[in-house]
Amino acid sequence: MSKDRRIPPSFEVELEKKSISYCKACGHPLPTDAASCQNCGTITLAEERRILLEKKQLLLEKKRLLELQENLPECRDCKNAIQPASKTCTMCGARYPTLSKKRYLRFEILKSVSIVLMALMLFAAAALVKELI
Repeated sequence: MSKDRRIPPSFEVELEKKSISYCKACGHPLPTDAASCQNCGTITLAEERRILLEKKQLLLEKKRLLELQENLPECRDCKNAIQPASKTCTMCGARYPTLSKKRYLRFEILKSVSIVLMALMLFAAAALVKELI
């Protein structure tokens, strides 16, 4: 009277789902989804892999950002990387930081001259109006 004591396939699947691993430090049995050993606190290999993957992704993102920063123009005064369309440097406050010193000075002089010319035109217009009245 020997009975067949084979494990039913559905039970084998349940065992695989609840398979147990062991702590690499103390040998305590652990569920596969455990992040650390409940006995000694050592993190599991799966958790170490997850942490290392996170660190790798962060390093790749940092590398990508550094490469982007290398391609950005520099401020003429403080040499800080700035956005190409910036009108002021966020570090030193320089106006139009992407212009060279020579072009910036030319721009400022032209702006000053145009302000003076506008003032002269206003005075001339006021004088004409005064004569007409």
